[in-house]
Amino acid sequence: MSNRAITSITLTLALVACSPGVADPITDDPPTTSSSVADTVPSAAELVYGYAPGTRLDYGIEVTQDIGFDADGDAEGFGDAALPIDADLVTESTGTAAYSVAAGRDGDTFALGIVASFPDTRVAGTVNGDTIDNLEEGGVEADLARIDPVDVTLTVNPFGRVMEGDVADTAELGANLAALTGLTSNLFTSPVGPVFPVDRTLAVGDTWEIMTTRSGPSGPVAVRSLSEIVDFVGGVYVIDTTTVTDAYAVDFSDRFRELFLGFAQLEEGAEIPPDIRESLDTIRFSISVDEATSTERVEFDANTGIVRSATRSAGLRLAMTFRSPVETGEVTGFDIRLDIDQTAVFTLIG
Repeated sequence: MSNRAITSITLTLALVACSPGVADPITDDPPTTSSSVADTVPSAAELVYGYAPGTRLDYGIEVTQDIGFDADGDAEGFGDAALPIDADLVTESTGTAAYSVAAGRDGDTFALGIVASFPDTRVAGTVNGDTIDNLEEGGVEADLARIDPVDVTLTVNPFGRVMEGDVADTAELGANLAALTGLTSNLFTSPVGPVFPVDRTLAVGDTWEIMTTRSGPSGPVAVRSLSEIVDFVGGVYVIDTTTVTDAYAVDFSDRFRELFLGFAQLEEGAEIPPDIRESLDTIRFSISVDEATSTERVEFDANTGIVRSATRSAGLRLAMTFRSPVETGEVTGFDIRLDIDQTAVFTLIG
């Protein structure tokens, strides 16, 4: 079994491990809509989303990313890239997201399709000490900088809670370095705006907490969101949300040993030879993801139930360790650290 084949399988599994879902959101101090006329702050009211079957919302998106990527080891390569890799990049991407609304399976939910793409990306930084200022030649910088398209369908209720969806499936994007950029799409696979509490009226100054779990490779991952209505400006509520997603770790060693054993082509029921068992014991494949805090500020129009604008920020801190034997019996592998900070500004078009 070649090390290149091992690396390919490794990356496919890694993507499943890294994405329990999207952490809601961002920004330190985004601008808010201004009004020349003093706003009359409304009295407390129940806030819900105005999704209507057959309608569509379009958002323009501007994204900035700060990416740090380090991969080192004695493996032959990481996908198509040679080790070591030391990348430090800043990117700017522009794109759009379309939210298409259909009726859900019951009267209290909606099927929300989210399709987003980012055709224009600019980059600056270094890869292994070389200055990078464009993506025309491809390579590691292109794989890391570009944001993969999003195409998901979620079931949401009028209060913005995602009841079910296929977000986790977007993590399986292929077996090469470019697949890692799929992780950066998570910021766009959940609807903009907070989850509102049920059977409670809200006014400026009110706060609420939403507790949820997201599916992870080793079980549920706890997510805690705290939202506050901080202002009413230009006829819209300004709402800040801070979300904390628990850290988690996953060990794929046993699963990868099964894959390795399959390549040995032993007869069914045959005893595993000592040399193969020894090789199996050297295999290690683990991933850890740090606790993540993300933020979101939205301008929410309560009359229409629509988010006019949103600014989201999120980060991903991931470490991966991989060890496996090659044909000679020598154990090789690599260690990876991926740090990504993103800010995305959504603006309703039209």
